[in-house]
Amino acid sequence: MRMKQFKNKAHEEAFETLLKQSEGELYVHGMQDQQKRKQVAFLYLIALYQEDYERYERSRFSVEAYEELSLDGPVYLLEDHIQLKDFPHERMLSVAKDILRGNEMDLDKIDKEDRSFVDIAYHFVRNKNE
Repeated sequence: MRMKQFKNKAHEEAFETLLKQSEGELYVHGMQDQQKRKQVAFLYLIALYQEDYERYERSRFSVEAYEELSLDGPVYLLEDHIQLKDFPHERMLSVAKDILRGNEMDLDKIDKEDRSFVDIAYHFVRNKNE
């Protein structure tokens, strides 16, 4: 299962934009590096709510490619002391952080209509043949 399932056109376009910003560092198909697979899964999930990050946090997430990839935008939300539980975009970011850190996921955090996308992201991280 590749990351070809999207909630809507905005999700797909936001994901493609984030991947393009990585300047080829996060090529999706055939990727063997586990950390990069986690990064792609993270981007896939935050792409679901890019419009909400812009609306509520005043900016979208973006990827900057220098010597290393870095994340820009509302990165303060990634700090451990920030509670991410009130809104769908916050809860999705919490699960995306769990994926990136290799933690167990808690699907109870996620709205039912978004659970299939979390499943796709976790499946992508675990299956290096895709």
